[in-house]
Amino acid sequence: LGQANEQITNTLPFPDEDRNFTCEDYETLDKDNLPIKPKVIIANPPFMEEGKTQKAARFVQKALEWLDDGSQFAFVLPQSFLAGTTHGFSQARELLAERSQLLEVWQFPEKSVGIDAAQAVCVVIGIIGQSQKVFPVSSKAVFSQVKEEAKNIREKGFLGASWLNSFNTINTTDVTQSWRFSIAPPIPIKVPKISLGNLFYIFSGVNPGKFSKIYPPEDERREGIPYKRNWRLKWRNTDSLWADPQKVPNDERWIMYGKEYLEGYRPENQDFFDISKVLIARKVNRGSHHPLVSLFDEEGFCPDENVFCALPTDYVNKYNHGYQEPKKLPAQWRSLTYEDKCLWLVGICTSKIANSLSLIGRKTREITESELCRLDLPFEIDLEIIQITRQIIDLEKKRNPLLEEQIKELRQVLDQRVEKSYGNPSWKEITRIGESPELKQWKEEQKKKTKMAIGQVLEISEDQIEVLMYISRLMDDDETEGEWIPLPQELPGWALDGTPFEVQLSKDIKTFQQLRERPWALRKFVHTPRPYLTNEELEEFLRIPELELPL
Repeated sequence: LGQANEQITNTLPFPDEDRNFTCEDYETLDKDNLPIKPKVIIANPPFMEEGKTQKAARFVQKALEWLDDGSQFAFVLPQSFLAGTTHGFSQARELLAERSQLLEVWQFPEKSVGIDAAQAVCVVIGIIGQSQKVFPVSSKAVFSQVKEEAKNIREKGFLGASWLNSFNTINTTDVTQSWRFSIAPPIPIKVPKISLGNLFYIFSGVNPGKFSKIYPPEDERREGIPYKRNWRLKWRNTDSLWADPQKVPNDERWIMYGKEYLEGYRPENQDFFDISKVLIARKVNRGSHHPLVSLFDEEGFCPDENVFCALPTDYVNKYNHGYQEPKKLPAQWRSLTYEDKCLWLVGICTSKIANSLSLIGRKTREITESELCRLDLPFEIDLEIIQITRQIIDLEKKRNPLLEEQIKELRQVLDQRVEKSYGNPSWKEITRIGESPELKQWKEEQKKKTKMAIGQVLEISEDQIEVLMYISRLMDDDETEGEWIPLPQELPGWALDGTPFEVQLSKDIKTFQQLRERPWALRKFVHTPRPYLTNEELEEFLRIPELELPL
């Protein structure tokens, strides 16, 4: 920062002791009044709101105006940029997809970027202009907030789990879908499915707001005042499938219900609070064991605004915006009881695969009504899911610690049944709690000595989890033009179009088979700087001394 010359500071606003980027009038800059047109912009713009606009989103829009085709950019942005629909985020995303070829999208937890910043961030990297051929975007993410993950991101360049996602820039709906899959990897479900919003009506609980201290919860109901059974997000139990009424303190069992007692009450849904239903946490961190916390409510609770209620649509005859009764319902749907339908949803939502599905397109700290309604459910209903869920809840009601192991085993069986209901797809779960296996594998490879190799991506598998790759300096590289290997975690987005690269390869990797077992052995990809080597120079560079026979 101290070496900025006058030419640079006159081109773009530049921070120094007396001023910083937040107070520069950069919005007046455009292609016509820029003294020098930049070819590359790398920026960490301010994360602050001005009215209904986020400055970081506005900066993205302005920076794209400054760059010509072929220019490159890398923006550090709030993680909410990937999913936010307000403050200019959606417009900035559309402009990025329209004006550029996106190469990579990274996601990092709090305290990974910035000295004192405690905000999750994303990094968006790309080139201005559209390629003739659409290549996948390389997405990389660390969800876990353990210190070890953030430390290795900051100090050693760890990028976390990796997956590919194709952007279709022609259709707006496809672009929106593509951004959703940059947040979490798609799960290839090949069996028929149906959106949750087509089967269940979703609405949030009530907000006491300014009345919370005037009319606090009470232990008993008083005559002449309308009440509802009180439930709060903080009483959820991720180890349970049942909303246990004993979780509610005796002195907080009832809340006054009405517009004079609640700032945000739900008159259109007030009768639905009194019946059994499914409770799904709205405010819940995606970096948790259960980002889709779901409980069966038998009591008829009225939850706070941080909890969604879900009821079968055919019971309430109501649908969320954009949803209606589907032309075709699951074969057994109408024959199921009201309780069966609720238990089926609880069983689905508590599974590992549904929790991973819920991460696609959602925000860091919450899941919205539209995101929840969009959740794919299996179209065919497995009655075993209902029976096992009911069995687990019956055991939980006994409150016997000796039954915990049996409940745990049943939860595992339930998880397997749900995954089978989704067709047992091949999918990758991103670690949300604790040290990720990717970090462990990455650390192991960092200890290995490396050799330089030249490589090239020749093809990408249809499911985008493998690449056909040529890598020099392997014992079998003269027998094949390339072999399929799992997606190398550090493979950069620019290499996906077949651009040759140099890469560091762990020295003990001799064959493609070994590389398939340890794709982390490929790291530190760079553009090859040797496009003009003579045949003799290239032969010398590719020479493998350890394979040569002594004279």
